[in-house]
Amino acid sequence: MMNTQTRKLEIIEQVLHLESEEALAIIEQALEMLQTSIPSEDDIPAMPLRSKQEITDRLAQAEDDVRAGRTFTTQEVLARIEQQRGA
Repeated sequence: MMNTQTRKLEIIEQVLHLESEEALAIIEQALEMLQTSIPSEDDIPAMPLRSKQEITDRLAQAEDDVRAGRTFTTQEVLARIEQQRGA
């Protein structure tokens, strides 16, 4: 399996050998789209830090909820979302 650096270098080599203006224009457009569609790290909210114990506790609670039947089906969740949209 190739690592990211190797893949980048292979792509660069392929681009270097392109002769077609049309192909280069397509690559430029793709790069522009990527730059505008990928959020920067500043745009992504940070995940709250949780200790291993907090995560373990939350997982245990979730498992208890499942065993006790305190769950919703996908259809129930979608119905609730539709209800809230209509309200």
